[in-house]
Amino acid sequence: MKKGIGLLLGLALVVMVATGCNQQMKSENDQLKATNESLTTQVNDLQAKVDEATRLVTEATQQRDACQAELAALKAAAPAPEGGSTAP
Repeated sequence: MKKGIGLLLGLALVVMVATGCNQQMKSENDQLKATNESLTTQVNDLQAKVDEATRLVTEATQQRDACQAELAALKAAAPAPEGGSTAP
């Protein structure tokens, strides 16, 4: 009888420890899920900023190229300075 009670108490202890570990793991898992969601949001926000910066760089590059082409056309169309000097 004592052996049966000891076995039953031992089994109860194992169940309690397993339940406690399971609850702790569940809590940690929930925390990790929340952290993952937060990091995913941050990554998405940063990607949107990178995309916007890339768009702005592309626009600025196009404007620069257009200005350089316009400057080259103006230089080509400008009359040659008197005396043959090309210095400003």
